[in-house]
Amino acid sequence: MKNNSTVKNLIVIIFKVCVAIALFVCLNLLFMPKYIEENADGRITAEFYREKTPIDVIFTGSSLVHAGISPMVLYREYGISAYDRSNSSQTIALSYYIAEDTIKRNKPKLIVADVGFIYEAADYVDEGASRKSLDGMKWNSSKVNAIKAMMDETEYFTDYMFPILRFHSRWNDLKSEDLKYLFYKPTVTANGQLIQFDLFDGAVSYDPYHLDEGVIACDENMEYLQKLADLCKENDVQLALIKMPSYECNWNKDLDKQMSDFADLNGIKYKSFIEDYDSIGLELEDLTDRQHMNSYGAEKFSTVLGEYIVNNYSVSDVREDNSIKAVFDKKLERYNTLMNEK
Repeated sequence: MKNNSTVKNLIVIIFKVCVAIALFVCLNLLFMPKYIEENADGRITAEFYREKTPIDVIFTGSSLVHAGISPMVLYREYGISAYDRSNSSQTIALSYYIAEDTIKRNKPKLIVADVGFIYEAADYVDEGASRKSLDGMKWNSSKVNAIKAMMDETEYFTDYMFPILRFHSRWNDLKSEDLKYLFYKPTVTANGQLIQFDLFDGAVSYDPYHLDEGVIACDENMEYLQKLADLCKENDVQLALIKMPSYECNWNKDLDKQMSDFADLNGIKYKSFIEDYDSIGLELEDLTDRQHMNSYGAEKFSTVLGEYIVNNYSVSDVREDNSIKAVFDKKLERYNTLMNEK
């Protein structure tokens, strides 16, 4: 009888522990921002892990990238399989860890890194923007090191491990979407691109070199850019550095030279598109603001970018592989539907 009682007590304890763990997991899921109906750019990182087909080209960089580069246009026009792993205010350090994580999971043939944030110190990016990139990452050494690189002295690593410790105060801000998307999260992006149709309604003069002369990349960012170049070389992955076009561009000629010199030193290419605004065919109606393109602008720029990629890098036309083509044709059909609605 004593043995039976001990077994029953053990079962009760195990049951209570399991219930406590399940409750803790559910509360974490509940209080975590869903990034679906609001702040959809927070879904970009997580959605990458749903991708099961081989991806040849990965994009990293800031919000100018996920607004202005369309993987579906690259597939439609050139047969390029691409995924956009950029995030809002994504630093060079975070681009490095995103690239490292990508190579571990789905080794691409080419990584295209936007260097637009190369001159910004890490403390330029606040915790909210960092979390949009980090919360969706799968746990591995890349995520651990990315968190450590992005944290400031006011943050705690445990808050990233257990989001409820950071977001518990959201209890009075919870909405119906927090329950609706507790377990199921619909696809928000088009291979990382955010489809958007807002139109810029302001007036501004075209200024490709808007940043003051003399501003150059900070040392920490250059160290991470070198780490990125070394990472790609060690893994036999091609690396392209680009500067996205924008109407009012936070860039200068000193940065342009610094990036060109870095590329030459590492045997890679750097391409700035900031002076190609007119040749790309971009107009104010292709912008959401002074810097970000809407999806109309992304169509134009992606066509030009795709030509640059196929002319300078070794990538496959995946339309020749029927199994990959079938997957991407469905993605393209969804993309066309979203575009045609507008």
